[in-house]
Amino acid sequence: MSDLSPINVLERAKTVKVLCVGDMMLDRFIYGDVQRISPEAPVPVINRKREKTMPGGAGNVARNLASLGVDVSLIGVLGDDVAGNEFEKLISASTNIAGESVKITQRPTTEKTRYVASGQQLMRVDVEDNTPIDPISSNKIIDLMSAQVEGAQAIILSDYAKGVLVEAVIEKALELGRAHGILVIVDPKGRDFGRYGHVGLIKPNASELSAAVNMPVETDAEVELALRRCLNACSADAIVVTRAARGMSSIERSSGDVKHFSGDARDVYDVSGAGDTSIASLALGMAAGASMAASIELAIAASGIAVGKSGTATVSAQELRAAFKMNTRSRGDFQSNIVDLIDQINLWRDDGLKVGFTNGCFDILHPGHLHVLEEAKTRCDRLIVGLN
Repeated sequence: MSDLSPINVLERAKTVKVLCVGDMMLDRFIYGDVQRISPEAPVPVINRKREKTMPGGAGNVARNLASLGVDVSLIGVLGDDVAGNEFEKLISASTNIAGESVKITQRPTTEKTRYVASGQQLMRVDVEDNTPIDPISSNKIIDLMSAQVEGAQAIILSDYAKGVLVEAVIEKALELGRAHGILVIVDPKGRDFGRYGHVGLIKPNASELSAAVNMPVETDAEVELALRRCLNACSADAIVVTRAARGMSSIERSSGDVKHFSGDARDVYDVSGAGDTSIASLALGMAAGASMAASIELAIAASGIAVGKSGTATVSAQELRAAFKMNTRSRGDFQSNIVDLIDQINLWRDDGLKVGFTNGCFDILHPGHLHVLEEAKTRCDRLIVGLN
């Protein structure tokens, strides 16, 4: 691996192709407000305001890759139903994604409907069939993988335990990885990471790692022990665990070293799909030839942006470049390009966030100033402060 910086990785994104295989689902968000409790039962009544749908699961991994500039081939299973048709329309309208789905008539498209009020998720309703797909369907998935792998630098197996990643599909991914000399990366589900075989990288979150090895993972020391036990129990070359606000930790079989990468403190608006953003960014970094450390740095920055958005969000290369520019500027020479600022405001608004503005001299910051800033922040999702 080279010492490419995250910015260099983003510049190479347009030369990268990734094959993404896994559980497709439709994410539906219904937004509204709650002003009363139902007289029929002690439950809130949502006054519905708007609805937003987007591809979820493996579809959201593909969307995040495409948003970063990567060419994506997406393969999975859909039901022959309204939700499946809606998923296909959304994917076909997405730039850089070539979607290939196997339709199963008697199987519903996995659909997650979330009801959200005042930034809080009140309820989620799922429609799914998580039984393993039949041999005929798995063979069709395998044929699609074989046809689409040419030119890819990585294969992502996005496992949401909805039945697509059966043994035959996983074995084919490993075979294609060996034949073409490309990395196979897994976003796992369940306790048995060994079922994925000799993959290049497995990326669980902290709770998934804990469940897989039956160990606590709160502290760095606990995570180190859990990673070592997990690596001994599976055949992966490396494991990266996402730890929310604590950042990420990794272990590589070649060295046996555990490394911890801290994350920036972030206001969390919605964690839906943050893991998809992480796996997409990691895959981009490693497929572009970056080191594990640089790929993780990219993934931490991207997931930090994603949790500040509503819904199953994607992160663009433009947002990441802006984030890295801000992190590398010193306090004395910080300047914000007005074009970049306007672009950021538009991105926030596209995500349904309310943007506020206030200003002042603040030459001596006193309680009155603090009161104005705190009050302004309560009236919006993102506050821009101007210094006169």
